[in-house]
This record gives sequence, C-alpha cells and structure tokens, in this order.
Amino acid sequence: MRVLQAILYPILAAGIAASAVDNFVQAGNSPIVFLSVLGVISFLLGIKWYGTAEMGIRGGRPLMSGLSFAFLGWLGMLVARFLSVGWNPAQIGENLGITFLYLLIIQAICVQLWSYGLLFRALAAWRNPQTATLFSGIAFGLLAYYCYPETYPFSLSVLWTIVWGFMYAIIRLRTGSWLGIALVQAMQTLSVWYILPPVEPMPPAEMLSFYWLIGISGVVFLLVTWRLMPKYKSDLRV
Repeated sequence: MRVLQAILYPILAAGIAASAVDNFVQAGNSPIVFLSVLGVISFLLGIKWYGTAEMGIRGGRPLMSGLSFAFLGWLGMLVARFLSVGWNPAQIGENLGITFLYLLIIQAICVQLWSYGLLFRALAAWRNPQTATLFSGIAFGLLAYYCYPETYPFSLSVLWTIVWGFMYAIIRLRTGSWLGIALVQAMQTLSVWYILPPVEPMPPAEMLSFYWLIGISGVVFLLVTWRLMPKYKSDLRV
C-alpha cells in the first residue's frame, strides 16, 4: 500500500500545483513547481514513515562514497562532452551561482528525495533492495527526460536518462545515501550544459554529435554501474 502512496501522493500533489500555477500565472514555471512540490511531499511522507537515515539522508562516509562514485560518471560525461559536441564560448550561461542553486535544490535534491528517498525505501520494504534499485532508477530517468530542459526529444535520450538514473540507483544501494549523488548531479549539469553550452542553433548534421555524447557517456555510466553491482548481501545499504 505504501508503494502506491509513495507514487501517487507526491505526483498528484505536484501535478495539481503545477497545473494551478500554469493556469493562473502562465509563466512557464510548471516544471519548477512540479519538482519542488514533489520533493516537499516526498520529504514529509518519508520523514513520517521512515526517518532521515532510511530515506537515504546520510552524511559522513556514505555521502563521501556516493560523491566519489558519482564523480566517475561526471568525469565520463565531461570527456564525452569534449570529444563529441562543439563549444561556443560566447554562449556561456550567466548567473551561474543562481543556476547551480536551482540545479542542486530543484533538479537534484527534490527529484532524488522522491526517487532515491521515498520511492526507493517503499519499494525496498515491499519487495527487496534490488527491486527498489531497478524501479527508482527508471523513475529518475523518466522524470529527468520529461522535466529537465537539458534533455533532447529523441528516442535514445530517454534510454540515456534511464541508464543515468540506474547508475545513481546502484550508488544509492551501495552507499545508503543520495546526498553526494545530488551534489555531483548539479555540478555535472552545470559544467556540461551551462559552462560548456552546445553550439546553437543545432543543425540536423550536429545531431550525430549528440548521439556520440549520450553514447560515450552512457557506456561510462554502464561501466560504473557494472563495477558497483553488489556481490554479497553485506554490500547492500538500504
């Protein structure tokens, strides 16, 4: 029952809030409102049901371990970025400090409070940690594809975000914390898409570069995931 509640309550509340803002304000802020409410509701439900530690809100060694593992994915993404896509220094984003706070709080913390906090813990209690890892990774990937403006609307992009989400889910499983992952996610997005923005507008021929970007980085994500696959029950940190 809690699995359904963990899925429906945050998503319904976030959807209603986003629709209301979109109807009354019409400022194009519905994804921000959706993710914000998703995170807040997930946090409140998770604290009530499980507490901070079981929600994956752990500092110290779990945080540092998660940060270190997620950094490998970030490094692979940067290498793929330099090898595949052109760079236009004239288009470097402005207000990078505010952008980083948005990426950290809204895109990383709020999303991971739901996917690797509430949803992960509810699935682990219902079935097992492996089931929680699989479905929380898929949930993160789908949410990223539909709500993150940095993703691109072609078929392989959704597969890439799911691979990205599954890598983070494995790190959550192995370390017991998503805090370090959230920090690296924000830094990865800031560096790859804002400090090193792609050439715009993107002609059709340049699409091949983006296929290379998601292909190379996706392989790196899969390698990190493979190396972190648990071999023993003692490797699991729910």
